[in-house]
Amino acid sequence: MEKEKNNSGLVALVIILLLLVLGLGGYIVYDKVLSNNETPVIDTTNDNVGDIDNNYAIYGEKISSLEEINLTTTNQEIKIGEKTFNIRTDDNSRGFYINDVEINDVHLISNVYLTDKYLFVVSPGRDERGISYAISEQGKVAINVNNYYTHDFKLVDGHLHAKGATGSDNYDYSNEKDLIIKYIDNTLIVTPTE
Repeated sequence: MEKEKNNSGLVALVIILLLLVLGLGGYIVYDKVLSNNETPVIDTTNDNVGDIDNNYAIYGEKISSLEEINLTTTNQEIKIGEKTFNIRTDDNSRGFYINDVEINDVHLISNVYLTDKYLFVVSPGRDERGISYAISEQGKVAINVNNYYTHDFKLVDGHLHAKGATGSDNYDYSNEKDLIIKYIDNTLIVTPTE
């Protein structure tokens, strides 16, 4: 009788282990074969992936519009991205105001241009003009003009281009280059197109 009790305990243990093995096996089959929780496979063979990054580094963000603004002493409502701003000048075109706050680093204003990403102010240098101030939807834009005086702004294939030469005592039109004004990480960078 004792032998039957030992055998029945052993049989019960074998049945429990068999159920555990079948349950674990079923779970593994479900998880690996039947479930749709697959980790997506990323195709890294696309040759265009590097081109996208290179185009951004070369040209910056694309812009879709360029408009020259005739700045007046009366507030004008403009829209940059999703934000609306009021801009104006003072009586002698020396002060530039955004939402009635004077921007101090503009001394004289030649032109104001608006794109869909940012607005920029062009101020005269000794003999030509350079970008002196820019604002985006996020606020003030850093400017790296590399000492280029710039003029003849135009939009080419979604990128801002201009003519210009480096600053000196006299503007040298013979050294004028085609320039691109890149908008990268809330910064305007003026460089030759080369």
